[in-house]
Amino acid sequence: MNFEIRDFEEDLKTGNRAEELILSKFKSVVQPLVERVMYNDGVISKNLQKAGVDAFISKKETGFDVKSRDFRYYQFQDILLETVSIREYNIPGWLFITNAVVYVWWNKRQTKFVDGYILFLQNIRNWFESKPENYRRIIAHSGKGNKTWSTESIIVPITDFPLGCIYKINKKEFQDSTQTDFKTFFD
Repeated sequence: MNFEIRDFEEDLKTGNRAEELILSKFKSVVQPLVERVMYNDGVISKNLQKAGVDAFISKKETGFDVKSRDFRYYQFQDILLETVSIREYNIPGWLFITNAVVYVWWNKRQTKFVDGYILFLQNIRNWFESKPENYRRIIAHSGKGNKTWSTESIIVPITDFPLGCIYKINKKEFQDSTQTDFKTFFD
């Protein structure tokens, strides 16, 4: 298991900057939701089935969290998933708490992002429960004032995630109607 010492205040500042940059471009992650139309679900469903409708694709808004990583980690093409937030109290990490995460890597100057994914955490949790492989675990130690704690995470190569778990962000997804040159946001 690898150990890392983290500066909590610096991580907090970096994370807040990432949130501000992401939230300035969009307010919610839109998650497709597919609902199947069954013939025996009532008159409306029977009529839809007879008309050739098997399912609906609707959109559902969901809350999300923003996670950012330093540029030096981008080369590894992996995603860090926090499994335990505070190990000393066995508090679950964000992998088990939130619905979606916008996960981005900073550029070298931490002014823009070089890449990003949307993580659909319920799908990742479902996959992770049945995944027999052991992924590399990292423990990060942090502190604030005279208090210290540790966080545990696993590192998963991007190529290991099955369909439906992660979505590569097309840089146009961040573009708002007032932004004409997308290069101002991503490197």
